[in-house]
Parts: sequence; C-alpha cells; structure tokens
Amino acid sequence: SILDDPETTDVNEFATYFGVIFTETTGGLATFFLHSQLDPGTVVVTASTPDPDQPGRTLALEIPFTVTQGPPPFERIEIAPERTVLPANVFGIEPFWGSPFVTEVTITRRDIRGQLLPAGAIQISLNPITNTAFSQLDDPSTEENEFLVLIGAGPADVVAGKKTIFVHSYNITGQATQPGPFTLTVTAQDPDTGANLSKQQQFTIVAQAPQLPANIDLIRPSTSLYVQGSGGNNTLLLQARVTDGAAALVPDPPTTATFNNVQFEIVDQGANGGEVFRGVNAAGQNVQGRSIKVGTQQGIAGATLVSGNRQGTFLIRVSADAADNNVDNGITSPVTRDETVIISDGKLFSLKITSPDVNALRVNRVTGGVAPVGGATTIPTDPNGTYSLTISVLATDRQGNPVLPNTPIDFGLIDAPVAGFPTSGPGNFLISGGDGDPQEGGTLFTAPGGAFTSAGGGAGPGDTLLVFGEQSNANRDLESARRIERINSAGSLNVTQRFNFNNDTGVVVNSGPVLPYVIGRATVANITPNVPTNDIGVATTTMNYPVNQLGRLAAIWARGAGELVQGSTELVTDAELVLFPGAAPGSLVASPAQIPANLTTTVTVCVADALGAPIQGVPIGFNVANASSTTTVDGQSNSGVLSALTGPSGCTTASVTTAGVANQVQAPSITFFGVGDSKVVNVVPPTVSILQAFPSSFFGGNGGPVNLRLINGNGQPIPGVLITGVCTAEGGAQIQLPQPPGITNANGETTARITAINLDQAQGAASGQCVFTAAGGSPSTTVTMQGVNLCSIFFSPLCG
Repeated sequence: SILDDPETTDVNEFATYFGVIFTETTGGLATFFLHSQLDPGTVVVTASTPDPDQPGRTLALEIPFTVTQGPPPFERIEIAPERTVLPANVFGIEPFWGSPFVTEVTITRRDIRGQLLPAGAIQISLNPITNTAFSQLDDPSTEENEFLVLIGAGPADVVAGKKTIFVHSYNITGQATQPGPFTLTVTAQDPDTGANLSKQQQFTIVAQAPQLPANIDLIRPSTSLYVQGSGGNNTLLLQARVTDGAAALVPDPPTTATFNNVQFEIVDQGANGGEVFRGVNAAGQNVQGRSIKVGTQQGIAGATLVSGNRQGTFLIRVSADAADNNVDNGITSPVTRDETVIISDGKLFSLKITSPDVNALRVNRVTGGVAPVGGATTIPTDPNGTYSLTISVLATDRQGNPVLPNTPIDFGLIDAPVAGFPTSGPGNFLISGGDGDPQEGGTLFTAPGGAFTSAGGGAGPGDTLLVFGEQSNANRDLESARRIERINSAGSLNVTQRFNFNNDTGVVVNSGPVLPYVIGRATVANITPNVPTNDIGVATTTMNYPVNQLGRLAAIWARGAGELVQGSTELVTDAELVLFPGAAPGSLVASPAQIPANLTTTVTVCVADALGAPIQGVPIGFNVANASSTTTVDGQSNSGVLSALTGPSGCTTASVTTAGVANQVQAPSITFFGVGDSKVVNVVPPTVSILQAFPSSFFGGNGGPVNLRLINGNGQPIPGVLITGVCTAEGGAQIQLPQPPGITNANGETTARITAINLDQAQGAASGQCVFTAAGGSPSTTVTMQGVNLCSIFFSPLCG
C-alpha cells in the first residue's frame, strides 16, 4: 500500500492492499508499504519507473523479502474475568474485598506485533447497568477509595499492558436485583494504525429464587371514579407489578408463545351495573369483561376499570399463577392482590366548614392604588378597619369521593340579635334553644320553649333559621339553613324551602324537639355568598367584619343541592358558630408595672391583636407570687380570673389590695395573662419611692403618649421632681422623645411622648425601650417597645 491521500476521502490508501500500485516520487523517493499475510514464504517486490534520460527505457529493481512464521494468534484486547456468573445482590451489600458479589477482571492490551503496550487509554462500559457496575483499584494519591466508587461507564489507563477492574452485582436500596445477562465492552485505539478496537465479555446474574410469581403490587392513581352519566371521571388505570420470591420482576410471556400471565377481575357478586375491565392481552388483542387476562411487559401488567351505573365499594382482584406464570391454562397456585375501589355519583351528601390556622386573615384597605408597606407585605398603608377571614367547606358525596367540580355552594351568616358581648364574653344569640323540631319533608318548625315573637325583639320573615342537626344522633340530615317565610306563634314558624326527610337509612326518622337552633340576621359582618367547588371538592370564601367587633359571636353556614327525594332537591348544610378573630399574635399590657404596697390600687389590663385592634370579651387570668398576709385581686387570693372581661377598648381593670408588706423581701408580684401573652406587676414596699408609667409597654405601632407618676411607698404623690428620659433602639428602629417629661405636678405627674419609626418590619421586628428617671438617679421605670414581624402575622398571601 502507499501513504493515504487526503484528497481521496472515499478510500484509505494505506489500509487498502494492492497487488500493483503506482505513486509519485518526492525528492527522488517513492514510499511503499509491504504487508505480510497469514502464510510464511518468500516474495519479490519489483519497483519500476521510466528512465527520464532515455525515453522508452524502463528502470527496474527487484527486492526479495522473506515472510517468517510469526507468533501464534493473539487478541489485541483480552478480557479475563475470574468468573462470569454472579449471585443477585438482593440486600444491596456494600463492596468489600473477597465479596461473592464482586469478580476481578483483567484487561490486556497488545500492539500490532503482540507486544504488551507499556501504557495507553481504554474505554469501559457495562450494559445494561440496572444491577451492575464496575470499579477500579484504589489510587493512593487520591482521598477517595476508587474500589468503592461504582460506575457504569468511563475511561481507564493501562499500565504494563494490564488493567484490573472489578465487576459488581449491585442494586439500589429498595430495588430488587433483576437476574439475567449483561455485557462488558472495552474499546481502544491502536497506536500504530489508528484503528478502533473493541472486545466484549458477557456476565450473568443468577436468580436467587424461581422466576415465578410470588408477589403482586398494585399501582393506582388517586383519581376518584364516578358512575356513567355523572359528568365525572369514569375510568381508572391500574398497573400490577409482579415479582418473584427475590423481589425481581417475573419474565414476560415470550413473543413466540403469546400466553397471558395476569388476570384482572371484579369480584363483587352484586347486580351487574355495567362496570368492566378493559385491556390488551399478550397477543395484542383488545379484551373487555368483568374478568380479563393480559400479559406483562417488563413485569408490569395494566388494565383499565370502567365504571357502570352502580355506585358503591367494589372488590377487584389481580391474580397470577406461581406454578407456571401462565393464567390461560388455569390458576393452580394463585398469587393474588385484592383492592377496593369506590365508585360514586359525585352528588353532594355532606359538607364540613373549616378555616386554616395560618395565612387565613387578610387586612382590607381603603383603595387598591396604594402600595403595601415593604412592597411585598400584606399590611396596607391604608387599612379600612375591616378584616377578611378565609372560610372553606369540604364537600363529599355519599361514598366519600369529592363532589364533581363546579358544584355550587351557598354561604351565609347571622350575627344578631346577640346579648352579653363583650361584658359576658362573645355573647349569646337571643333567639335560640335546644328543643327545635323541623318537620321532615315539610316547612314547619316548632320549639315548645321558643320565644320567636319576643326574644331580641322577635324574628320575622327574611330572617335565617339555623338547625344544628349534627349535634344529635340520627339527625345529620336535618342540619339546615332556611329563610323564614312567616312567624306563626312564639314556638312555631314556616320556612320557604322544605326540610330534608332525615332518611339516611331509607326510613324517615323523627326524634322530636331535640335539636339546637338559632334565629337571626346579619347586621355586623358579611360573607361572599356563592362559590363553586374545585377538583378536590373544596369551596373557599371570605367572611368580612369590622376590627371593633373582634371576639364577637356569629354563625356561618354553607349549603348545596343534594339528591332528588320525592321529586324535590335535598339541601345539604353545615352550620358552625364562630368568633370574629384578630391577627395573631395577641398582646397584653398591664399598667402600671409597679404599685405601692399596703394600699388598694387599680391596674388596667388591655389586650389587642397584632395590629393593635382591641379584642373584646376576653377573660384575664392572674397568679400571685410571694403573697403577703393580704394580697387580693378583685377580692381573690393567689390565682383566678378578673371579675370583668375586656370591654370595647380591649381593656379591663383589676382592684389589687396588699397589706403587711414592710420590706422588699415581703413584696409580692402579680402576673396577668391572656391571649397568649402575660405581664408582671410588682408591689413596691413603703420605704421606696415609685415612678409609674402608663402604659408600661407598646406592642407594635408608632408609639404614643406616656403618663408618668411619682409616688412614695404609701402611694402619696411627690411633686416638683424633674423626670428625664433616654430611649434606645435595636434592629433598625428609631425611638425618640419629641416631648420629653418635665417636673411632676401637684399630683406627682408629668407627660412624655414617644415616637417609634420602623419598629414594625417585614421579615423581622425591631425593639427598644425608654428609661425614665427621677432627679438624683432613682427611682426609674422602663417603657418597652416591641415591634411586629409583619410576615409572621397570619395574613395571606405570605410576605415575599
């Protein structure tokens, strides 16, 4: 052959053998390559060329060569494993020297003359790599132990003609080792000729159990299944994963013998409602019926359950035969997996009202054109004095599936007439009772002890009647929200839509006058009235109410259309009592923080939500520590609850009486607590003067006025004393005294004003304090300032 001509791209002249070949001289030289073949012997090569000096004359040269017997045949790449059969590594045991799941493999590289290559690169790969990998000898120059690094493909270097690798039987935790063959492929490039070389070696992972069915796992989506004609989904795809005793996938039916190895069937023996399985068998044919037979693909068999016109809970069974992995010839050693499937009609049967614990409350604003504080927060710069609470209702059908999407749900509420708020807590509905008796299937409602015409000014047409049927056994269906048509008497009225029949069992149940009820109307709050359900049967609305009514009682209801009974629609209802909540966290302030001993003193306790809105009707508890001979709070010793709940301002007062306090050791302290917060009021003995601050702390906001009072240990005012103040801040806030305190007046009092800037922050909260001190250095009092992390308040959406 001759050197390759790069201009002839279709042939490599060097690698092509010729009996006669021509080439041109370069510098008077012509280069040819002589290639030996398989047989030894002698050969004469004749080179000839025209004589340039004598035309017609040819110059020739005969060169004799001898081809001798070469080395015996050899492989340019040789793969020599210690063994080619490995056990399945069922438990995923990590590699170690001498492991039965590892075999050593020596790869040898030779040149064209059969000599070992001193060095060179090779490429290694394993296929398939589902349960196999290889590693190399550890390189002491690296931190990693290469013997433990398992890879499926990669480069390697030959040293002294050899490369040692380790082939592993391995699996990922939780994945069974699949028996069967795999191939090791080694490739390299010949350094002499540039030719690509390759060599393969097959290995086998042997099964640790017979490759016959032992277990069936059924894979199914969470999709709900509905009857035909309901408008909902009516198909359910099921997949059966069939494994042997070693958790490996069973072999598929061979294409040359198209038998089926999995059976799907509907076991339910009830009336046939048209529900069937559909699938494709091993022969590729579509099959359908209450029992079908199909073949696996990679150990997986699939079928689709199609609903009929019957609802209920159905038992389906997937079967395989452990005897021969063939269900066409009967099942002699059954391996089964049973599963229940619910098929329903998607019609509304039950409603449950709920509200999230977090991100449920939203502060409303005056206009949508003003950016919120911090840009991404939900605290508007222009709150309009109302809150909106997220209310959701979960709607299900009788079988427990979500109702069909876009099922309309009506919402409503009542909040009056109510008495007792806030003096007695959240209040009570005036027109209410526990002896309600709705007429099953009719419009009449009676209550023997009712006061429909007098309580709270009486009820009238257009008001709402709520019946809490779920509060009484066997009366779930009578949970109702109905509009009143007319009042007949103090204990009788009619509604505009009939009550349900209360016939969950198929028979009407009349328990008599045993159901709780309330009658009222909405005067304070409102609620978005009609919302469709989503794909999981949830409808979400908002209840809107003023911040000056936090803690007040209300009742909300949700209602939707259910089944047709005797020609008219059942109305499915849920009604719940709620309180108008504030924004968490709540705060409590007790002022003053210090009171004189051996006197009766009034302490003011106030509670508010995270935005400073007062919370009404809250009971305030207290505990006394280090009680003196006489220490009472509202006439109670040691612990208890203040006599009055918080009022419209969110505040209440406590009368604290102490006696028998002669020194600091005997001085008690009182802890007031409520809405998740607490504050301590200390009693100061008579030998010490006291500087009091009203209020003693601020929680959020921009500060405000502080009244300071200087008294002696007997509670008498000390006039004519200069009071000074110093404020400090942390976390980026600025706390200032634009109006500092002055000299105490005849009542021992002076006033200061604190201004706080950037106290409340998004994704953080600042803090600080102002210390006020009497001339001479004592006494002093501290007013604390605590900011609000705006993102921690339960608003939606979250801060960005």
